[in-house]
Amino acid sequence: MQYRDQLVLDGRLNDVGASIRTNVPNSFRAGLELEAAVQLHPRWQLTANAAFSENKVQTFTEYRDNWDTGEQATIVYQNTDLAYSPKVITRGELNWTMVQRSRHLLAISWSGKYVGQQFLDNTSNPNTALSGYFFSDVRLNYHLKKVIGEELSLLFAINNIFNKKYSSNGWTYRYTSQGYDARPDNPYARAEGNSVYNLTGFFPQAGRNWMGTVVVRF
Repeated sequence: MQYRDQLVLDGRLNDVGASIRTNVPNSFRAGLELEAAVQLHPRWQLTANAAFSENKVQTFTEYRDNWDTGEQATIVYQNTDLAYSPKVITRGELNWTMVQRSRHLLAISWSGKYVGQQFLDNTSNPNTALSGYFFSDVRLNYHLKKVIGEELSLLFAINNIFNKKYSSNGWTYRYTSQGYDARPDNPYARAEGNSVYNLTGFFPQAGRNWMGTVVVRF
């Protein structure tokens, strides 16, 4: 996908603190998506999909506040990664049909998903990158026909079964200051060196959790 005037974050904030987006004249997303399914046994099935991509902006201008002078500097980057665009996303699922009869179907599945590193802005700065993460879910499905309505389905899922601690989103704001180090006063502040700091927050996802569902079809 080739973009003209795609809207992207540029580091500026408006008068109420919300991020400002600007048009970049030339950017693209290109890659390869793969899907596969294998019937390992009449009761065992393995499915997988993966996406590998490059997501780039040809020329990007970052606006960076100077807390000492109240002015704003502009920094021009070439061929940087688009924000929130991991290069690798993969998922696999193994399904086992334990019982399959005319009125009963009982199956259990295990799935795992990996999302690669992504950046929180369009500067490809490793100081504001969201680390890659992997999590797994287990799901039990039981379908019973002609007992209540046409079909009764019971679903029980344990999500993030290994209790992985990860964040799938976040925000960042970068600034310059030679006279003030905000880290003692602000838990979001981190130093990048050369009087450059960033305020960065991450959105943690739930640890191990479970969910039950009952569906009746008439």
